[in-house]
Amino acid sequence: MTKIDLVNNLYEGGYLEDEDTIVLSEGFEAAVIGVSSTYPKRMVYDYHKAVAVLMDNDPTTDLEEACLWIDEHTNYKIGDQTPIFIKTI
Repeated sequence: MTKIDLVNNLYEGGYLEDEDTIVLSEGFEAAVIGVSSTYPKRMVYDYHKAVAVLMDNDPTTDLEEACLWIDEHTNYKIGDQTPIFIKTI
């Protein structure tokens, strides 16, 4: 699914209202698991799927490297709409 398709589905499915905006993490569309129910809306990603995306995109990246990359790059606070990466149980 492309980023545009994903955003369109969020609006069409009623997850976002016309006045809502949302910040996406580039390249992790396959790891999306939802949208926050609180305002401002935040995109929610599955941490483990995001790690798998990194490893799939670069076969030389091992599990430890992928986890370190995700940990480092998902801790940046870019405002109230910073995407959320959840470690599912």
